[in-house]
Amino acid sequence: MTGKVLRIRKRYNWIQGVYRSPKSMKLHNFKSSWELNLYKFLDGCKYVKAWESECVKIPYKYRGRVKRYLPDVLINNRLLLEVKPKNQIGWPINVAKFRSAKEFCKVKGWSFKVVTKELLNPIYLTEQIIGKGE
Repeated sequence: MTGKVLRIRKRYNWIQGVYRSPKSMKLHNFKSSWELNLYKFLDGCKYVKAWESECVKIPYKYRGRVKRYLPDVLINNRLLLEVKPKNQIGWPINVAKFRSAKEFCKVKGWSFKVVTKELLNPIYLTEQIIGKGE
């Protein structure tokens, strides 16, 4: 069971668009082909009962200012995922976001994971979703 891409546009070296999910019954914006592939996987994975995109707002501090971070996906109300290129993980702004996300998830009893292209595969994602990757 996969959804339908309603709108797609090419932006420089990546794509953006809107995806309709049959599992969440909502429209989800995607900002890369990696996010789109993740959405399709989530709709087809039998271990995913529910998922939402950019539904959690996490405050974080960067350069003395408080900002809001919206991780990419919340799965089964317990796993928060961010899809990010490997070379951007260590950027100071992302380090601040991820630190705040981990603290936020710890309080909620959730897990937070950053998924790179190398980890964006069915085996790794399924392990994370069913909890064997903890």
